[in-house]
Amino acid sequence: MKDEILKFIDDPKQLEKLYRTNKGQFKWEFSTLYPERKGNTLADFWNERLNY
Repeated sequence: MKDEILKFIDDPKQLEKLYRTNKGQFKWEFSTLYPERKGNTLADFWNERLNY
């Protein structure tokens, strides 16, 4: 899933599909990727969504 998140990091629709497929795995993988993507508007949004 990590590779898919990176592939679709600028595609909100595809990220939502990935999230809905496996919320737990998405959250785990995204949290490992986020520090490298900090500052990307969509990545910042997902970080807030997952950690609110």
